[in-house]
Amino acid sequence: MNRLAPGLSCAAFHPLIRLAHGLSAQNCNEIASALAYWVFAYAELSWPDNDAIASPSLKQTMNSLLDNVEWPAGRLGQFLVTDDMIRVREQASFEQLNFKPDQQNISLIEMEESILELYLASNDFTILHGVTGTYAVRVLLERFPSIDNLLIYLWQGLVTAFLSKGLNDKSMQQVLDQLRDIKTATPESIRQRACQSMDDHSIKLAAVCLQMYNITNNEKYLLAISRKLGR
Repeated sequence: MNRLAPGLSCAAFHPLIRLAHGLSAQNCNEIASALAYWVFAYAELSWPDNDAIASPSLKQTMNSLLDNVEWPAGRLGQFLVTDDMIRVREQASFEQLNFKPDQQNISLIEMEESILELYLASNDFTILHGVTGTYAVRVLLERFPSIDNLLIYLWQGLVTAFLSKGLNDKSMQQVLDQLRDIKTATPESIRQRACQSMDDHSIKLAAVCLQMYNITNNEKYLLAISRKLGR
């Protein structure tokens, strides 16, 4: 895991997510498949080549990241989340960005809250993977707390996912306004609807949101999956 950690976000976090589900289910075949997938798809992201240190809050970092920086609107690639994320480092203004945090001050709990709020505000498919990927890191750290630098690579992946979408305040506010029309379902209703779904991303998001709601009692998790299942 220490050797794979720098490629944590490869293939849109899917190897990481599959590994976490395999560990939770104690399914050796799924664990083997996930690790093989991780090795096959392994790719590392880039940091800007500067010495600036970002805020220890992921939310604050993303909110201010593109201030005074020219950045494309909309997704950077065309078909795949992986392509979108790789193109982030190809942007002319990438080296002007400041998102390297002090590793000692970042918090998984804060990252979980920040990526959930970004998903609520964007309803974006890539950011959905950030939510399920962040939960997968929680699962791994519970079982292997000595993995080096896992949180710093998660941070890098989440920020890169955000940058790959070209999100803006106006569009996100419109999405937030639409949330007022979403009725939050009960955990049991969510579980039943997820079991009837044929969409694997809805099922995985439901599993994560129900688990995180049990851990945090944060009803925003129920709201997020209620919107997804209601589509």
